[in-house]
Amino acid sequence: MRNQLAARLVRILALSAAWTSSTDPGLACEKDWLPFGSCCYKKMNTPNGWLGARHDCVWEGGDLVSIASSDEEAFVKKEMGKDRFWIGLSNLKCDEAWCQYDKEQKELTWSNVRVTASYSNWDNRQVGSSDVESCAFVNQGVSTTVRQLGKWRHGSCGSSLPYMCERSPDDCPEGRQCSLKDFGYDRVETSSCDPGEFLFNDSCYHFTWHRYRWKEAEDFCKERKSHLPSVHSEDEIKFLSGERQDKLTIPRLSRNAHQHLCNLRLFCFSQDHLKDDYCSWVGLRNRKDNFKFTDGTSTNEDVILKCKT
Repeated sequence: MRNQLAARLVRILALSAAWTSSTDPGLACEKDWLPFGSCCYKKMNTPNGWLGARHDCVWEGGDLVSIASSDEEAFVKKEMGKDRFWIGLSNLKCDEAWCQYDKEQKELTWSNVRVTASYSNWDNRQVGSSDVESCAFVNQGVSTTVRQLGKWRHGSCGSSLPYMCERSPDDCPEGRQCSLKDFGYDRVETSSCDPGEFLFNDSCYHFTWHRYRWKEAEDFCKERKSHLPSVHSEDEIKFLSGERQDKLTIPRLSRNAHQHLCNLRLFCFSQDHLKDDYCSWVGLRNRKDNFKFTDGTSTNEDVILKCKT
């Protein structure tokens, strides 16, 4: 299906040069597009997976936003607001119509192959490469005290995030239509998570900046047919602590921690204010000296909840 869509888009790209543009050539950017520097930018509010977001931008006549300077990054962040959003970095191999994963490619590169910018703003706990399929996003938020807020991170391309498209006015000369959506556009959904959620190990996670007591947080999740997260591996700890950029309440597992694939699609991860430190809840509670997660899974590990300093 995706190969058919890609082939169709390539044919339309070839035909579009003959399409008469309705855009005033004197305008730097079309309606709904914002100028900055030498390019035009459009905020896309409906979240999607990274591949679907990139596909949408290509049909708009551009690509996912690439960031070449701190000034450009400041402009993009201001327009995108407080929500985390995709940028055009991934370790997928992209052509003009589609991208696909190649396990030999580790380094994250821009989907727009014409971009050769060396500027980056990675979270210092991550590097710009990955051994698994990974796509990059800007870790926006609402707190002014979080040290890594606004840095770039990468994770599953199947998360559901908003995004911004970018294109050059030079790509839309007089006589050529910028957007190809008038030719018959079919939106491609590439995330099974709800809007704004992160995908990890086949489960979707909802992060919130609201403060809750533990029971309030669990009730918040139950309303969404989910639970506070169960944690059964060091990888899950790294994922949760990576997406929560402040001080965390996390479980520390013994060396014999077993791997566990979550059997629920959606989890929530919320925070509360404890001892003047911002900490985050997990779904573990002690019932008659028996630690058990609220999703019904149990743990035999020696679990200690603490605020990480």
